[in-house]
Amino acid sequence: MIEFTPENVFLNGKQIKKIVEDLAEKIERFYEKESDVVLISILDGAKPFSDNLLEHLSKKFLIRYIKAKSYEGTETTGNVNIDSLELGQITGRNILLVDDIYDRGHTLFNVLDLLSKMRPNNLHSCVLLERENHHKVNVEVNFVGYKFDDDSFLVGYGLDYNGEYREIPSIFKVNE
Repeated sequence: MIEFTPENVFLNGKQIKKIVEDLAEKIERFYEKESDVVLISILDGAKPFSDNLLEHLSKKFLIRYIKAKSYEGTETTGNVNIDSLELGQITGRNILLVDDIYDRGHTLFNVLDLLSKMRPNNLHSCVLLERENHHKVNVEVNFVGYKFDDDSFLVGYGLDYNGEYREIPSIFKVNE
């Protein structure tokens, strides 16, 4: 049973809002000379994060989606299933890939690899969370909202447990 108590809060809504605003400011400055940028959100986990990020970015950021999955319950399978692409034109475009968490690195690595083969003008990445010292695959992440080193499984704000709890506006540690 997952308990959502004040003791289990990892990041509350106010903290998340501040992280998103700070990231948006950095991203906007980084792309200030670009006329358009395609923000590609990895579904389903990064959707709340990317939607909130877009609220703070200029209209030159277009949204597209890619669906990728590497977790079953609380464990990564190590295999990444890329289910569907809704990307549009990538070749020659400025791409910002957005994900919820850089944990083991399998999802980010595989999606970045796929996108790089589509020959974008440039390809950068952004994550809300980075779980340090857990990476199995090293990936260069250009924008990181919050770094931590904690083994707890997290749910809320897009992060799920078997497809549930994504809609919770805070992030909680799961105590099983």
